[in-house]
Amino acid sequence: MIIGAGADGDDASGDAVKALGYECLLSADPISAIELLEIEPGIGVVIVDASLAFANDFNILEEIDARFGLVRPVVPIIMADGPSLDIAVRAMNANAVDLLSKPLSDAELARALRRAFLRRSQLVSIKLLTAFASAQSIDEREKDKEGVNALDASPDQKLIKLIRRAKAFRQRRNEFLGNELFSDPAWDIILELTLAKLQGEPVPVSSACAAAAVPFTTAYRCIGNLVDHRMVRRWKDPLDNRRVLLELENDTHSAMSEIMLASDIFTRPLED
Repeated sequence: MIIGAGADGDDASGDAVKALGYECLLSADPISAIELLEIEPGIGVVIVDASLAFANDFNILEEIDARFGLVRPVVPIIMADGPSLDIAVRAMNANAVDLLSKPLSDAELARALRRAFLRRSQLVSIKLLTAFASAQSIDEREKDKEGVNALDASPDQKLIKLIRRAKAFRQRRNEFLGNELFSDPAWDIILELTLAKLQGEPVPVSSACAAAAVPFTTAYRCIGNLVDHRMVRRWKDPLDNRRVLLELENDTHSAMSEIMLASDIFTRPLED
């Protein structure tokens, strides 16, 4: 998805982008452009008019980098009525993939968008590799600190360790890549409830929704599906009728234990 931020909303440029097969949203000012990026995690490329990008009181590219740089890649393309050396230097410092002169031909726009999405794919891959490396580093530090091999632990202790490592990895992955590409709220909720079941504690609905790291309505809908499929039990807290509690059904807990303890994908890191 692309956001076009132009001094006048630039409907013509938006139509040209859509004609090339891209989904495009338009914004007429920097603040609304930032708001669109906040509510639309699928936006990966921004096309910005230089007069907006480098306004003295609000540099939208600096703002995008500060707010989203560590969360998800957003690749800028700069357009200008008459590109100058100053604009070129600023575009380079902002890691813009292109500085284009208006008006654009369809061919120029298509080439710029291909380069922008290629750059974004490369940045996503780098973040993914970094997340995997960080997760592996966490595993190694845990091993050194514990001083024992997790395979010697009891099945419940081993399962708790595996779930905590899986949750830690997913949290690190989301810090680098965000949730829009890899969101799996049902699995995150099941992991949280499996850990709580092993520790003998029910989980409030609000905590399960938070563990899913997606909008509350999405997580709540996932919980409803899990309850409907009899994988999760839901009831009101007898000590506080305002709270609703969740717990894995016994069959689901047994299945999760079997999956995580028997599957090579989970046990291999502990054997290294």
